[in-house]
Amino acid sequence: MLDTDIRNRIFNRREIRMWKKIVAVSTWMSICAMLCSCFSGELSEPDSKTEASGSNSASTFPLKEDGYPEADYITVNGEPYLTQVKNRDTNPEEILEIRLENTSDSVIIVLPQCASILKWTAEEVDENLELVESRIYLPDSGREYKKEGESPYLYEFTFAVKDPQQAGNIVFKLVNVDSSVDPDGYYTLTAAITFID
Repeated sequence: MLDTDIRNRIFNRREIRMWKKIVAVSTWMSICAMLCSCFSGELSEPDSKTEASGSNSASTFPLKEDGYPEADYITVNGEPYLTQVKNRDTNPEEILEIRLENTSDSVIIVLPQCASILKWTAEEVDENLELVESRIYLPDSGREYKKEGESPYLYEFTFAVKDPQQAGNIVFKLVNVDSSVDPDGYYTLTAAITFID
């Protein structure tokens, strides 16, 4: 009887160790999958070239005194537009009317990442506009950014204009980098672009 109890305890310990290893491995796999999903999709990873602050977009984006982007602004072709992204809990959808000269052959929209757990995606683009480039970069690559949670990164989307006589809409979504947390996103911004003479 005593031998059976000892054998059962040893077997249970081995079984527990095996389950601990399985849980540890599956946890690491989940973490790796989540990190990989952060850098997948349409946007390229930041690197030394895309982090350069020499771009017109970076120099015209509204920044706070500490060098972090103003979270409630976006820029369109260098012009700042006030948004309600800070009020996304109470106002999760917004339409922003944007008027551009019909001489524009491209539309460059820059959005602040806001928080390090969020990312922007261009969900819907009208036929008149075509996404030709997207990137993530720092507004000042020479500055050291140390705040936890708040992100210094800017998302830049460049669209080619097929016909400057037609209007076009672009729907952006601010979503969690782990899409399983909230697949519908936290905030939807529709840029309603009209070209004027």
